[in-house]
Amino acid sequence: MSEPRSTEPGIARTRLASKVIVVLGASQGLGASTARRLAAEGAKLMLAGITVDRGEQLAASIVESGGCAHYCRADLKDPDSLARLMEQAVAQYGRLDGLFNNAADMSLLAADGDAVEIDIETFDRTIAADLRGLFLACRFAIPKMLASGGGSIVQSSSAAAFAGEPTRVAYGCAKAALDALTRHVAARWGKSKIRCNSVAPGMMMTETAWRHADMLPLADILRRTASPRLGEPDDIASAVAFLLSDESTFINGQRLSVDGGLTISLGDPTPAT
Repeated sequence: MSEPRSTEPGIARTRLASKVIVVLGASQGLGASTARRLAAEGAKLMLAGITVDRGEQLAASIVESGGCAHYCRADLKDPDSLARLMEQAVAQYGRLDGLFNNAADMSLLAADGDAVEIDIETFDRTIAADLRGLFLACRFAIPKMLASGGGSIVQSSSAAAFAGEPTRVAYGCAKAALDALTRHVAARWGKSKIRCNSVAPGMMMTETAWRHADMLPLADILRRTASPRLGEPDDIASAVAFLLSDESTFINGQRLSVDGGLTISLGDPTPAT
């Protein structure tokens, strides 16, 4: 199994030139990798998350590479901080063209059981972080996009939204509802030039995944994947960059599975992420 490709591209492409994009969950993982790609495509970024030191380091590294990025702390559980985030993006850059709605509280997964056994507090906290927070981000971003003449929102979904699992009921419910939110935004504001789509990752070999590789059933997941390899952060970054760009202006209200064909497998339907 190969090590991940570099996620530090030079600032050379211009597909997203002049577009102002907010990236939630940018402090680490897929959010950080995607932020680097968007910057490499020429976007002006407002990075957001709750891990201040990592977020500021990412913004600094993008700037050092010739890109444009600022960091703003934002908490999905705090509506005021999300409202301030969108305000700050517009104050910094003068407009808002895109949002990568990528954030979830993965620490809750271990306690996310079935509908009978799950603790109600865990269910409520999962819905609050993985659905309500992203709903609020859309709520505050859409008026800014309308004032800017339109925009594109990309949300982080999951195979759990459409493949039944014996556990993780709260996570599955949150992601299924997030897909419904995606379709709602597309239907409500599509005529106003706002698009909303989602990406559903498969098994992505992030830094965290590599650190815990010995505890993950990677061989079995690879066996059930139609592609000859597992996913890498750049796979998600490429899909998000495309959906945020003007190359995808006739794509709206859709979910794109970026999973190497894992969810078309006739084997065990349990998703990898």
